Amino acid sequence: MSAVVYGGALRRLYVDYKDKAEFIIVYIKEAHTTEGWKMGPKFSDSKQTTTLEERIDRARKLLEIVPNAVTSDPYDASKIRVLVDDMNDTFDNAFWSWPDRAIVIQDGRLVFTGRNIAQQLRSPDKPLTHDLREWMDAHYK
Repeated sequence: MSAVVYGGALRRLYVDYKDKAEFIIVYIKEAHTTEGWKMGPKFSDSKQTTTLEERIDRARKLLEIVPNAVTSDPYDASKIRVLVDDMNDTFDNAFWSWPDRAIVIQDGRLVFTGRNIAQQLRSPDKPLTHDLREWMDAHYK
């Protein structure tokens, strides 16, 4: 996640469109846990969170990794804001966002839903943010 936010495609989108759109990361349940979708010890070194406090703590780690790019302050639009999904996974269930997905909400309506990882694996030639970039270019340039 830190590579995507700090130097990757999401960061580039943010830089290009921060004056036209708000960027928010919703931290959802872990994708690569010791008991779940394993990707080796470097990525699967922790258990799934069982309390909201644990989930918030994991989100704080992202803030520590890329402090110049993200913030927990809901009013600071100078950085990408980080929010945390509840333990019922309300956001994840509403948008099928696990393990990651880009969406656009405009005027209170869902207007864009990017590919999720399952769709990405069927078409790996473009990053997950590619479709979002195309949509934003068409609607905000």
